[in-house]
Amino acid sequence: MDTTNTQAASTTKPQELRLGIDTGMLESLGLNMYTSVGKSLVEFVANGYDADAELVEINIPFDRIEEARAAVREQAKKEVEEEKRGTFTVLQDPLPEGIEIVIQDNGHGMSAEEVQNKYLLVNRNRRKTDGGKSESGLRYVMGRKGLGKLAGFGTAEKITIWTKRKNETYATQFTMDYEEIRKKSTAYDVTFTPEYIEGLLLDEHGTKVVLSRLRCDAIKAKQPTMRNTLAQNFVVLGEAFVVKLNGEKIVEEPAEYEFKYPSDDKCDQDGYATIEVNVADVVKYPIRYRAMFRARKGEEQDKAANSDGQGQPADVKGSLPARLRGARIYCNKRLAAGPSLFELPTGMHNFHSQSYMECVVHADELDRQDIDHISTSRTDLKSDNEVVDALISTVTQIMKDALQEHGRFRDKKAEQEMDEDPVSKALLDQVDLLSTNTRVPARKALKALAARHGTQSRLFREVAPLVVRSMNAGEVLVKLAHLGEDPKSISVVGHELVELARIEHSDVLKLYRGRRNGILALQKLQKRSKDEWKSAKFEGELHQLLKESPWLIEPEFSRYLASDKPMGDVARQLDKELGIDSEKPKDYDPEKDKDHTRPDLVFVLADGSQKTRVTVVELKSPNIPLTASHLTQLEGYMTKVERYLKNEFKTATVYGYLIGSLPGNATRNTEEMVLLDKYHKSTPAQAWQIIPLTVMLERAKTLHMDYIEVLAKEEERFDEELS
Repeated sequence: MDTTNTQAASTTKPQELRLGIDTGMLESLGLNMYTSVGKSLVEFVANGYDADAELVEINIPFDRIEEARAAVREQAKKEVEEEKRGTFTVLQDPLPEGIEIVIQDNGHGMSAEEVQNKYLLVNRNRRKTDGGKSESGLRYVMGRKGLGKLAGFGTAEKITIWTKRKNETYATQFTMDYEEIRKKSTAYDVTFTPEYIEGLLLDEHGTKVVLSRLRCDAIKAKQPTMRNTLAQNFVVLGEAFVVKLNGEKIVEEPAEYEFKYPSDDKCDQDGYATIEVNVADVVKYPIRYRAMFRARKGEEQDKAANSDGQGQPADVKGSLPARLRGARIYCNKRLAAGPSLFELPTGMHNFHSQSYMECVVHADELDRQDIDHISTSRTDLKSDNEVVDALISTVTQIMKDALQEHGRFRDKKAEQEMDEDPVSKALLDQVDLLSTNTRVPARKALKALAARHGTQSRLFREVAPLVVRSMNAGEVLVKLAHLGEDPKSISVVGHELVELARIEHSDVLKLYRGRRNGILALQKLQKRSKDEWKSAKFEGELHQLLKESPWLIEPEFSRYLASDKPMGDVARQLDKELGIDSEKPKDYDPEKDKDHTRPDLVFVLADGSQKTRVTVVELKSPNIPLTASHLTQLEGYMTKVERYLKNEFKTATVYGYLIGSLPGNATRNTEEMVLLDKYHKSTPAQAWQIIPLTVMLERAKTLHMDYIEVLAKEEERFDEELS
C-alpha cells in the first residue's frame, strides 16, 4: 500500500486551530443586508441616538443623484448592447465620487482608542458591556448586534468617518474602502490608516459619516419616500431628538382618525394602554398599545354634494396602502416588526376596516433581555419561540378587539345618520312595512351599507333602494289588505307572491353570487399578472372579464354600448342608443369617418331628459405599467366622442377611465413618472380617472361582499318561511 500522498498531506499538524472570517462576511452583513439607502440611514440615525445626540442631520443631493444615475445607466446599457459587459453588472456601477451623502450627529463622539476597541469591533454586544444604556444612562440603546457601522456598504463603496470627543483637541478620521477590503483574504488582514486633525475646540463633539461612490441600485428612493421611512422607523422624534433631511425636520405625517381603541380614559398621558403578555404562564411582561382608524375621506364631500343637489358625490377614500396596514411593533423606540396584520383572520366581522387601521405597540422588554428576539435585519421578529409567539397572539387579539369596537362605532354612526337623513328615513319607512322576519335582514343590510360607506355616499344612494326592493315581496300583501281586498283573493294572490318571492330571492342570490365569482376572477387575474410581471400579456383576459362583469368598474354599469369597435361604429351605436338623427350633426359623418382607433369599452347612462353621460374605458394589461401615453390615448377617445355629441346634447358629459397597473414609485421611466404625477394630483372633479386594478378590486369587494353574506345567511330562513 502506497502511503506517500497520505503522509505528505498530514505533515502540517497545527497545535491550535483558529477561526477565520473571510472578508466576504462583511459583504453579507453590509451590502446584502442593507440593500437601500433608507435602511442604511435608519442605522446611522440609531447610532446617533445611542451616542446621546440631540440632532442628526442628513444631506442628500437628490437631483444630482438622479441625473448621475441616468447617465451611468445609459452608459452601462450601451456597453451591454455592445457586449462589452454582462447584463446584470449594470446594477453594480457606482456614481462619480464627488456625489456624497453626509450624516452628522452631535453625540459624544469617539476617541481614537474607542474607534479601535468599540466602533471597529464587528458584532460588539453593548448590552453586555454597557448594560443596554447609552453613555449618559438616560437612554436605552437601539443598537444590539454591532453591525450598524457596515450599513453604509449597502449604499456606498466608500465610507469616511470623522469623529471627535468633547474636551479633546483632535478628531480621528479614516476611510473604509469596499474595493480595498475585498482584496484582503480575511477580516483580520483589513486595516485602515487614520488621520488626526489637531487644534480643534474643546467643546466640539460628534460624528460625521460621508458615503461616496454611491451604489446605483441602492439609491432609487425619492425624498418623500425617504422621509416616510425615517419617520416610521422611530417614535422618539421630537424636541429631545431631532432628525433633519436636507435641513427639514423629519416628523410623522399628521393623520385624521375617526376612532381610537381603547378610549382615552383607559390610556396614559402619552395616549397608550397597557396589557401584559403571558408566556406559557411562566413569564409575563408589559406592552403599551393603541389602535387607530383613519377617517374616511369623501364622506363630508358626499354630504355637501347631496345637501344642495349639486356635484358628484366622491368615492370614500383614505384607506392605507396594504404595506402600512396593521400593527407596528417598536422596541426601545425603534421599529422592530411590521406593519403587519399578523394572525388576524379575514372572516371576522368588520374585517374590511383593517384597510384604515394602524396599531402602534411598544414592546421594550422584548429587547432588554439577554436573548435576542429581533431578526438581524430588524424587519421582523424571530418566530417559532414562545416569547415571540405570545406577543404576536396578544397583538392579534388587540387588533381583533379594536376591529369589533370600531364596527360598533360605525354601526352606531350609521344608525344616527340614517335617522337624520331624509332618503334613508324614506327607505326605513318602506322596510317597516315588511314582515318582521324580513324587516330584520333588510335593516341589517342597510346598516351594513351605511356603516361602510356613509348614508351620503354615491354607493349608498344607488344600492340601498335595490336592497329594499330585493326583500319587499310582502309589501304587496300589506297594501292589498289596506285596500280591503277579499280575503280569498288575498290568499290566491299571496300564493302567487310566495312563488314570485322565491324566484326573486333566488335571482338576487344568483346575482350576488355571480358578482362574487367576478370578484374572485379579477383577483386571480391580478395575482397571475403579478407573478408574470412584464412577460405574458393579460389585456385580452381583462377585457373579456369586464365585458362579462362591467359592474366591476362601476355598480351602475350593467351592459356596454361598444367593445373594441372603430370610432365610426361607436358613433352609429350612439345614434341608435340615444335616438340621434345621424344627419343632424353637421361637422361629423360616421359613414365617411376613416378613424379606425378603437376604444375598449363605451357605456351610456341616460335618463330621457337630455342628461346623458358617456363613459369611455381604456384597458391596459395588468402586468404592464401604465404610462402618460395611455392617458393621452384615452383623452383622444373622449375628445372624439364629445365632439360628436356636442351638437345634439348640450348637457352631454364624457368621462374616461384608464384601468391598469400603476408603475412603481421608484420608476425612472419619464412616461411612467408623468403618469404617476397626474394620478397623485387628480381630483374627483376631473373628467378622467386612473383606476389601478388593485383599487378597482378593493372597491368591488367593499361594495358587494357584505350583501352577498347577508343574503346567503337569509336563504335558509327564507326557504323555511315560504314553505
